[in-house]
Amino acid sequence: DEKEDIGPIKDSFKYTGPLRRFKVTPKRHVPEHIQKPDYWLFGDPLSEIEADKTNRIIVNSDEDIEAIRLACKIGRLALDAAHSVVAPGVTTDEIDKVVHETIIKHDAYPSPLNYYRFPKSV
Repeated sequence: DEKEDIGPIKDSFKYTGPLRRFKVTPKRHVPEHIQKPDYWLFGDPLSEIEADKTNRIIVNSDEDIEAIRLACKIGRLALDAAHSVVAPGVTTDEIDKVVHETIIKHDAYPSPLNYYRFPKSV
């Protein structure tokens, strides 16, 4: 049963309330046609690390700024989608699924996914 596989982790921690730690589910799939960042496979944002070493301020082109605007719009849609499902009893994994699917639907890569090996989209 899938629910048993992702249920609470049994540990010896003395919890003070009803919340429990759960197992982390596998990373969600990103379709092949979506452009992926350099960290998508191994988790290290190499281009960012290299850029940090230069101590230079990046000046974005008009095309870059339009891409940033589009990313912001998709980010807003992802926040709205997350907000629409937040309720008592809804797991963070369920919220992650909604956010991930919203971003993928707009042919974008969920930027937290595998960033420094972070396993989720939110």
